[in-house]
Amino acid sequence: MRRPSRPHLGTSMTAPSPRVGEVVSTPIPDTFQGIRFEVGRMVEHVRNARRDAMVLDVARYIAERTAVAANAMGVDINSMTESEKKLLFLEGIVYWCQESFFFVSDPTGIEVMETPARQLRRYRTPAEILEIFWGPILKRMGKARGIDTSSIEMPEGRAVGDCEEGVCLSLGLATALDIAPVRFEFGGAKGTGTLHHVWSGVYVGDELHQFDVTQPQLGLGEVLPFEHYDFLEFEV
Repeated sequence: MRRPSRPHLGTSMTAPSPRVGEVVSTPIPDTFQGIRFEVGRMVEHVRNARRDAMVLDVARYIAERTAVAANAMGVDINSMTESEKKLLFLEGIVYWCQESFFFVSDPTGIEVMETPARQLRRYRTPAEILEIFWGPILKRMGKARGIDTSSIEMPEGRAVGDCEEGVCLSLGLATALDIAPVRFEFGGAKGTGTLHHVWSGVYVGDELHQFDVTQPQLGLGEVLPFEHYDFLEFEV
């Protein structure tokens, strides 16, 4: 896929200020205009991740393990061009994120967005530490509901979030290995102008490669079909 022209992110919303004692509730459209603040935070999360020591460490480890796996399958990585190596490492990032990222929707009406570094710190948190926080919550909730919680397993340390955090994590890891430019890919329903899902886009040379870490059944270059589509490419 060749690089297309870059779209505009959208303009700021305007609304009259409420009068004294008045509460004005304005529905936020699920478009670039409505999610501009969240998109701005996503851009900053990816840019900051590129310079974070934790993200750099994990990205390099993924690249090393991917190279070892490729060598075990008879691939001579030393004979690869730089673009071929980057594409191989990007494939490793996609598969690692799909296996290590757990999709959880945000609470209704609340937008939660953790940085890639914070997601990775949770991923590396030992099970004993997680139990310190998980155990009391589980115990008290079970007691309040009259439920025996002894058979409920403690969650493993994993990166957790919704599609925005999955995109920031994967693109943060990619840019840490100088695999760029990157972009956010948005999809939604035709005719409504909505953009309710986001996935990752990464250039290797002039070729665009899309992937979705929330869909482990899909590989590099495979994404869910959407009728309405837009994107945002940005510099890191």
